Amino acid sequence: MPSYAGHDRAVLSLHQLTANTEDTAKDIKATKKEELLGKSKCLERVYILGCFERRRTIYSQQVRALNLIHTIYSMFGVQRNPRLAVIGAGPAGLTAAVAAANLGFHTTVYEHRRPFDTFLNASSREVHPRLFEWPNEGWHLRNAGLPFFNWTAGSIGEVRKGWMSELKAHENQLGPTGTGKLHLVTGSPLIDLTFEKPRVVLDNDSQMFNVVIIAVGFGDESFPAESVINRNNGSFWAMAPAAPNGPDELVEISGMGDGAVQDLLLSTISDFSWDDIAHILYDLDQELDALKSFTLRMESSRYDSRTLDFRYQSESSVNVGPLVEVFSRRLNGRSVRICWDERHLVSRSMSPVNRILLLNLLKCEQHGLRIERRPRIKLVNVTENDGLLHSNYEKPDALEPYRSVPGLHPANAVFIRHGFEPHELTTLFEQSSRDAILTDAIESLRQLVGNNPALAAPNCIPLWRFGETDTYREHGTLSRLNPVVRASVEATFQRQT
Repeated sequence: MPSYAGHDRAVLSLHQLTANTEDTAKDIKATKKEELLGKSKCLERVYILGCFERRRTIYSQQVRALNLIHTIYSMFGVQRNPRLAVIGAGPAGLTAAVAAANLGFHTTVYEHRRPFDTFLNASSREVHPRLFEWPNEGWHLRNAGLPFFNWTAGSIGEVRKGWMSELKAHENQLGPTGTGKLHLVTGSPLIDLTFEKPRVVLDNDSQMFNVVIIAVGFGDESFPAESVINRNNGSFWAMAPAAPNGPDELVEISGMGDGAVQDLLLSTISDFSWDDIAHILYDLDQELDALKSFTLRMESSRYDSRTLDFRYQSESSVNVGPLVEVFSRRLNGRSVRICWDERHLVSRSMSPVNRILLLNLLKCEQHGLRIERRPRIKLVNVTENDGLLHSNYEKPDALEPYRSVPGLHPANAVFIRHGFEPHELTTLFEQSSRDAILTDAIESLRQLVGNNPALAAPNCIPLWRFGETDTYREHGTLSRLNPVVRASVEATFQRQT
């Protein structure tokens, strides 16, 4: 099975992050030591698929899934009837599951809702598979070019519809008489690590697997407590800005990340389309050489968000005149208020293309864009009165922790884009498996991915297609990893094989 280069740190297992298990166990009673060491052998069969990544796109998660299955196949493909479990039936989980089933794994997918359920009510939200990889090679391609659950730029509703049709075909093909076995099970299982292999428990049923992949996404979107805008009615996929209803309409956006930038563009630009942005950038490709070089330098740097913001706002190549011209022509006349709890606009977690779009959109203020900026304030809640939304904010104070922010006019719509609250992954494991070693392993992985800018480079260019004979090349599964991480991963694979 071929590999897709990039996003390869998804192949980190829990085991490699517990390298000091034996030293830790020396301080524990002898009766506990054997149990913990046995558990560490089981940890090396549990993989977390991109749950802590900062670059969160559908395409990048699917690429991580294919890279992970490529690696697992090289480890277990020679065994007879290897068994694999996937926790989560989103794009990444099902891409991994179908790839594994096509390679002969007996694959079981556990999902407590419906497949692709996150996108059920998001028919109007546009997605693009490659644009957020700009300026890396292939960023302009409208087609994801993936072997399973492939898709093209457009509305997520249409993308999900195509995925559901493909899933049904895979279920029919990969049933008991197919080339492999693919089972979809509804429920919220627990993972038991007290055996040589991980055991997945659901109600009164338990099954042992060679490998378990945790693909539960990035967590729940973060919303303030006791707010009329919440996860049920205000999530990124459930709620998107529509065309203005009148000239006096005010939209408020709370947050300053990729989701907030997208909603800012949708709120201010008529007929905004990611396809249009891709065409503009593609037509200007040669003129943007300086900007692309600058962007790649920033991506490989270790600047924090404050320094990154300064570099972007002082860089002349960031000013893309044709982009400002297009935005200015398409301003819809709506007033927008953006509020966020930092001083800087540009952040490390924001995709490069969104940084460029944001800074060029703000230059349209001299062309009639009506925008109010409120940095360094924290949203407390949103209330509703007479059909208008009232946002309550607090501001850090030198004398008191926070003080109220008065004088904000009510808005016609409020979009809260505060990112995600990470999954408490230990809750996916049985109580008997939740000890300090498991907790430390998960937290180490979270910090390893979250604190290392070098691991956030968006290298996810597909170099092969499913079914070709090459299984490893210079830019194969492990070659794009950070050298320290690569050595650790390779050592883990040698132990397993």
